[in-house]
Amino acid sequence: NITVVNGSTGSGASGSCMEIAAGESITFDGNICNQSYIEAVHIEDYSQNIKITNNIFNNIPLSYNGVSILSSSSTRVPNGIQISGNQFTVVSGSPTNNGILEDVTNGVPYSLQVSGNQFNGFATGARVIGREQFFGNLIDGASVGINVLTAADIKNIHNNQLRNITTHGVAFNSTTQSIIGTTTFDGTLPTDLIAAVTGGSG
Repeated sequence: NITVVNGSTGSGASGSCMEIAAGESITFDGNICNQSYIEAVHIEDYSQNIKITNNIFNNIPLSYNGVSILSSSSTRVPNGIQISGNQFTVVSGSPTNNGILEDVTNGVPYSLQVSGNQFNGFATGARVIGREQFFGNLIDGASVGINVLTAADIKNIHNNQLRNITTHGVAFNSTTQSIIGTTTFDGTLPTDLIAAVTGGSG
């Protein structure tokens, strides 16, 4: 078991603020990271019981994600991941990144909860598949608010707030998907509140 709480202001010297591969029972809570050089949080390969909570991640590069969750094979998918109460902010410029990306190329994470986070200034606020719990998040200043990547069960994406979204509020990669639960919009409204688009997982 590893717990890191209330860390002083610092930075990821050459990589992520928090990177976990095949880790178990790790809590990263109440910390401030003022600079990451790739994605702020990177979780992969059979990591289990991971909690990233109540942290502040600043100055995330324009081409890197706030959170990346992935696996190197279908037998090593992460399980029991909680990303809650964090704030992720990108450096000024023209971003091409995601607030959070579930890379499902080699398998879908199990038991993932993403709740109560704020994603500021990303190109796409969230690229998710819908099987996880994704609720109570604020996405501010993105081109696309939420991109739902598959036609999986999406009933667990609900009660999110999209603010100052410019292009698509919620974008589906399949026309067979149904609408998500309560989603609120404020500030600048996007061109399309709901859109069917095509695209990959990256």
